[in-house]
Parts: sequence; structure tokens; C-alpha cells
Amino acid sequence: MDARRLIVMALTGPALLVGSAGAASAAEVLTSTRYDVFDGPSLAGPGVAWQDTRCDPALYSCPALPDVDDETAPTRETLRLATPGKRLRILHERLAGGDTGGPGGGNVRTSFAVSRTRLALLHSGYFYDEFTGESITLRLAAGSLRSSPALVYRCQARQSDDAETALTQFPNFVLGGDVLAYQPNPCRDTLPRVTVRDLKTGVQRTISVRPATDRVGPFRLAGRYLAVRHYPEAASASRAAAVTVYEHDTGDVVYDAAPPPGRSISLMDVQSDGTIFVVTSPDRADYGCSNLRLGWYSSADPTFHPLPGRPCGGLIRAGANRVVYPTGRFALKALRAVTVTGTTTTVASFGRVESTFAFDADARRAVFGVRRCDQGFDIVSVRHGDGSYRAGRTGCPVKLMTPLRLRAEGRRVKVSLSCPAGCRGSIKLMVNRRRLAFRAFRLVPQGRKLVPLRLTRRANRFLTRRGELPTAVRTTTIDRNGRRRRTERLVVLTR
Repeated sequence: MDARRLIVMALTGPALLVGSAGAASAAEVLTSTRYDVFDGPSLAGPGVAWQDTRCDPALYSCPALPDVDDETAPTRETLRLATPGKRLRILHERLAGGDTGGPGGGNVRTSFAVSRTRLALLHSGYFYDEFTGESITLRLAAGSLRSSPALVYRCQARQSDDAETALTQFPNFVLGGDVLAYQPNPCRDTLPRVTVRDLKTGVQRTISVRPATDRVGPFRLAGRYLAVRHYPEAASASRAAAVTVYEHDTGDVVYDAAPPPGRSISLMDVQSDGTIFVVTSPDRADYGCSNLRLGWYSSADPTFHPLPGRPCGGLIRAGANRVVYPTGRFALKALRAVTVTGTTTTVASFGRVESTFAFDADARRAVFGVRRCDQGFDIVSVRHGDGSYRAGRTGCPVKLMTPLRLRAEGRRVKVSLSCPAGCRGSIKLMVNRRRLAFRAFRLVPQGRKLVPLRLTRRANRFLTRRGELPTAVRTTTIDRNGRRRRTERLVVLTR
């Protein structure tokens, strides 16, 4: 699948945000995690791989982590693979974040690509040192899912703004079955070339993209086809970004896909018969999602065929004459699919429920992540043509952590609350219809708080006279989905 940045995930925790679907829907929760999904999910044959991150309690005070910048807090990053009927596997794990050491600073990350049988990892680092300046290090390794990846290349460049831009904007490797495609030595090689290596047979071929003055990125593999997006190096060039489709076994050009006049190809994906689906945008840089257009090309008719739909996101996925695309500019609102004939369906609707920005799809299904109340994710799979998934609007309830006997100190009473997804609201203590205390509060996600309440003078005298009171602790909250909820717990208020 596509190359992606890496971070970790561990799988456990109660199912919380509930998804629903139509009567004929084949939506399935493949697995769950109680940690934050950083990258993925990505299809790996029948399985799915992803990355998430968690605080390492051996290195940091984990409860304070949400209030700390991610770049300074050390975290444990893990790449995992879940396959039906098999145990969860850890494919890669490393420590990330924190101070990189030395007189300067830097940033290190790991990207991954995965298929049914293969795994590729790109370890990339950008460093700054006040004595030696800027440097970039890249290390690509690939191999079987059942063994450690073998080194493909390693390179280093200094003072290379071009290399940093290519690294951060475009994935420079991708897997399709047993075949790995990558840019050879991207630290120094300025020629538009793509190397295709069969990891099973060891056969390797380098394809030179035309024209030779262009840059390449990204590219996609499917079947025996390699689709390469290329664009002029000069920003003022009259040509726009286009796509060339090759047979990667021979290096022969199958066809060139030129964008419509005044537009440029910004996103693309290829399916196993060589048909590509693209998103085109205006040639200017200041465009919004409303100006993006979908379309497709084929070897039989390599002209732009427009499709209905307004994609908004940095990813599309193609298969079986269908393209799946996201909507929602600042948050993923829905996944929709459209066929080459223009038939549009909704794969998933998320509404106000948070989901992963990344998703994956092939000819049979689409996978994505949906936020749970415990701030983890459910990894959900939906089969094409079997209805759509709709993220449930069930809110995340506030948790009353108060013991059954609640002690008052003078007129002050403290009630412990927890809101897994963050909330605001009010809390009051009631005896029958008499209100003893009231307080408004606000909690951040995963936050736990002792909310202090002050008894009224009348309630304080009443408690002093009786010694203890059967009391109802009632909360009214509004969660991040805008849903209002009421919670009540019976306690005994004492001195």
C-alpha cells in the first residue's frame, strides 16, 4: 500500500463510540485500540496495518502528556498488523520524540508501506547542528512480513532544501504485491527516475521519466502498471503536472495522461488494468476544495473523463473501476465512491465523530478508523456495494469517580469527574427536590478533575443536624459532538 509516516498503536480497551449502518451494510470493526492512531490504517491483503503513539511511562509522566508538545514528549511508536484469525503482530517499534541531543535539534520519523506479503520501512531524519549545518539521512529497507527488512539504500545530504521538500511532501516508495518502487538515492539524484524491484526474484529495473527536466512524485503500483506523477521543476513553467503510466516489467510507456487546459493533476491512483483516477486542481496555488475535480483515464481512451463529486483531502484510492475519495476540508466528514459510469455511493458518514484522516481501499473494501470515547480508535472495514457505515452519535458519558460515601469538609465538597472525550456542563447535589450545591465545570479529553462545590448555608445546617444525608449527584454535560447527557449517582453525604 502507500507509504506513510509511522507511529504506534496497542489494541485493547472497551468499544465506545458506536457505529451503525443500514440493514444491508457489511461494516465490521476489525480491531480496536485505546491509543491515538497517527498513521493508517493501510490494507495488507486480508489484514490491516497502522501506527499509533503512546506515552512511555518509563520516560515521562504520562497523565500530563496531553498538555505537552508532541515534539518534546518521548513516546513509544509501534507499527502493528492485524490479520483475521491470527494474533496481532508488531512489525516495528521505536522510541520517538524528546530531545535529539547535540547543540542543535532535529526530527526523525519512520514511514511504512505494506502489502499482503511484504513490508518496506523508510527511516528519515532531518537534523540541524550549529557547527555542521543542516543534514538529511534516509534509510530504506524492505523484505518479507515474516523477516527483518533488508537494506535497499542509505544516503545522506547536507544543506539540501530540495531533498527536505521532496521528503516531506511526497512518498518516495510504494509496494504492490512483491514489487517495490522507489526513487534511487533521493539525497543526491536529481534525475526523474524510479527503480522497480521484484523482492521475490530480485529482478530490478530503473525507469527514466520523461521529460528529463521534470521531478517525480508520488507514484503508485497496481498489477503490472506503474503510474508516475511528474511536474516541471520551475514553478513558472507553462506545463502542468501530468501522469505517465508504464509497464514496470519492461519500462515501456503505456500512455500519457495530460490534464485539462488550465488545470494540473494533484492526486492520482492506478488500478490493476492500468486505469488511473485523478484529482485535478487549477494551475494557481490559492485553490480550495470547491475547485477540485475528479476524473479518469485508460489505455484505451487516454483522455480526461470527468466524474461527479467534490473530493477534499490528500488521498484517493482506486480499484474495480471505482475511486474512493474523502470530503471535509478540516476534518474527514465522509468517504464516497464513484464508478467510471458516474454512479456515486456513500461508503461512510462520520458527522461530528472524529475519524482518521488516512484511509485505504481496494476492489472489495475500504478501511478507516473511528474515534472512541476512550480516545482510542475502532478500525472499521466496509465492503463496497453492501450499504454504508454511519458513525454513531452516541456521546461519551461523564464518569463520576465519587465514592459511595462523600465527605464534606466544612461547607466544601469535592466530586471527582472524568470525561474521556472532553466535556463541559454542571454538577449539583440534590436531596429530594432540595439543591444542596451547584457548580459549572469544563474538562479536557481524558481529563480527570476534582470539582469543588460549596454547600448552601441552609444545606450545611441541615447536614450538621442530621449527620448524614442520602444525596443524588447529578451532572448535565455537553460533549464534543454537541450531545447533552444527564448522569446521576446516589451517595451518602457525611461529615
